[in-house]
Amino acid sequence: MAHSIAILERVRARLAALPKPDQQSKQLNKQESIGFLAKDLIASMSDGHTLDELAAVLAEEGVSMSPVALKSHLRRARRRRPGKRTGGRRPVLGTAAAAAEGAAPAQSEGDPGTAKRAPDTYPPGVANGNPKERSRASLSLPPRPGSAFVARKDTDKV
Repeated sequence: MAHSIAILERVRARLAALPKPDQQSKQLNKQESIGFLAKDLIASMSDGHTLDELAAVLAEEGVSMSPVALKSHLRRARRRRPGKRTGGRRPVLGTAAAAAEGAAPAQSEGDPGTAKRAPDTYPPGVANGNPKERSRASLSLPPRPGSAFVARKDTDKV
């Protein structure tokens, strides 16, 4: 169903005029609560306080959870901190981070996400930079015994 631009402009104006919700009364679940307090909890732990002590303080204020649950929520909160890279993602080719790791430079100055490596830098068996285009022959592997499909002529037998 199509909508006219006039209607969409009225909706846009009404959305812009909506009052901001009161952030102080917003309800957070346990994970979000620990994420909100993560810096303070981590600072308290670095000062020498234990998870048991911190869990007791939280319980006194109405945020009850076991020290084990607190540890788990803190671990997740550390992992999800904005601006912090986690995981095994490699830097985009053509960037300073890639150059620091010794990766091949990008061939084009366009979008760094579409940069391609020189063909001689691909791992063996990767055709055109696509790992899905591998074949046993390109990897110099012998055919698997008994696992290869063998086409046979059609017959009239059912």
